[in-house]
Amino acid sequence: MICKKHSKFLKIVVPIAVVAVAIAIALTFISGPEKTAKKYLKASVKGDGETVYKLVMNPFELEYRLGSEYYSYENEQSIIDVFTSKYSFSSDMLKNTLGDNLKAKVKIKNITKYSKSDIEAVNKYLSVVRSDNYELNSLQDICVVTTETTIKGSKLSDTRTDEMVVYKLNGKWYVSADAFCPAGFASKDSIGQVINTYGKN
Repeated sequence: MICKKHSKFLKIVVPIAVVAVAIAIALTFISGPEKTAKKYLKASVKGDGETVYKLVMNPFELEYRLGSEYYSYENEQSIIDVFTSKYSFSSDMLKNTLGDNLKAKVKIKNITKYSKSDIEAVNKYLSVVRSDNYELNSLQDICVVTTETTIKGSKLSDTRTDEMVVYKLNGKWYVSADAFCPAGFASKDSIGQVINTYGKN
């Protein structure tokens, strides 16, 4: 039998727990790997380089690119300008083939999730290749998302299949793409090599 004191406590705690779970589920739906992949592909087709930038450039990589002697970016805006120019150009190329008023419909065909031990291995790798600024265990999740995108223009349509790495870093989902990521984190194959090297034997 539950006493009145405990009963009052449960009446307060249980609803809070339910709300917390509901919020967590909602956030996953809003910004999970599926949503991130779709947003990235639609922005690519539209030529929205600034949105692509936000989905690709994580804070550690931004700091590395701005501080490395191998790159000549003056500031963050100069990187955004590169994305804007590149994706505007690629969208124009699509328009030349398919026509104006491009619309993209993205279907998620498959999602492969990596295990906790695999993620630990990739965390070790990132702490080595980005040793100056990477905080160990910032990487929380990795998925390989396979998509089918149908792009329709005013003249023609085209369907393509893509496979991309989507990862969660400090609570936010990103796409590992556009050469703005360490080499070992760019594809399913390269991640497999990293796991073989840095994973537990």
